[in-house]
Amino acid sequence: MAAFALEHYAALGLVLFACWGLGRAAFRLLALRAGASSQPGTAMVITLGLGLSICLLQWLAIAGHLRRGPILAIVALGAGLALFQLLVTDRKTRGLRDLGRGWREASFHERFALATLLLAVVSTLAAPLGPPTGWDEVMYHLPHARQWAESGRLEVTPWLRYPWFPYNYDLLFAASLVFGQDVFPHLLHACAGWLTAGLLFDVGRTYLGRTAAAYAACIWVLLVHGEFDNATIDMGVALFVFAACVAFQQWRVDAERGRAWMVVSAFLLGVAMGAKYQTLATAAFFGLAVLWRDRRPGSWALAAVALAVPCIYWYARNALLTGDPFNPVGGRIFGFSDWNAGDLQGQFEDLR
Repeated sequence: MAAFALEHYAALGLVLFACWGLGRAAFRLLALRAGASSQPGTAMVITLGLGLSICLLQWLAIAGHLRRGPILAIVALGAGLALFQLLVTDRKTRGLRDLGRGWREASFHERFALATLLLAVVSTLAAPLGPPTGWDEVMYHLPHARQWAESGRLEVTPWLRYPWFPYNYDLLFAASLVFGQDVFPHLLHACAGWLTAGLLFDVGRTYLGRTAAAYAACIWVLLVHGEFDNATIDMGVALFVFAACVAFQQWRVDAERGRAWMVVSAFLLGVAMGAKYQTLATAAFFGLAVLWRDRRPGSWALAAVALAVPCIYWYARNALLTGDPFNPVGGRIFGFSDWNAGDLQGQFEDLR
């Protein structure tokens, strides 16, 4: 069991390291172009890299190349970028020094809060290592992902539940199933919960101090404690929506008024909108907030493109093949295809 856990967590560590490399490279590029000077935290960098990885997997699957070689190439690219940036900036040594100094200078209350957070996270580490048994994951999340892994391309599978839904986060599950790993999707879902805790800590530390930040992150972990043992997408959606809000707030307070954080916010929100229909409700609020902050047409165009890149495929595909970009949710407006009004009403009753 110990060897099994070490193997899977080592693989997860490599994936997150590669995501950090992709995210860090993207932030450096955006900062050069947009003039934003604020530095993102590690959790935000990994989250951006995870979103970029999802986009790359989506494009591979659309092209019919969701195979081992291209997937490994994405990991190798991210890991290579990460190693290059570590060698150039000496970030690893500096980060360890800062961590040690921060712990030495912490008060008793801060240390107690940090230890509480650590215990909360440790209590979740065993949960993702079990086989898939959750209702939603075995009903449609992993079956859809398995179909894509077997065919190497994105396909509509009408014999499975919710064939027309957007499935951005499930592409990560499909990539792991390409390698025959049916437990690794649990870790990919769980890492979204841990990254959200990291973002909460970063934000809380900035505005309220480390004690409040640690307790806030601890509360989050305890609230979603039952979600670490499955391969659904809810913690992934929560991660990208929250990260989009954090990025937008960073853009709002950026002294240089650079638009890099706006692009990041729009992109992260787009990843979430490509993972679950419910996140469409946030699009109107985001648009109003952008309009309130920056009324330049160029900013609107930039935000629209960044938002669309990760999610436009799902909605365009649905519109072209069924006439309903939000199939089956938009059936009453655009017309039903495989569902009818009774099916839709029954689904909402289930949700209620």
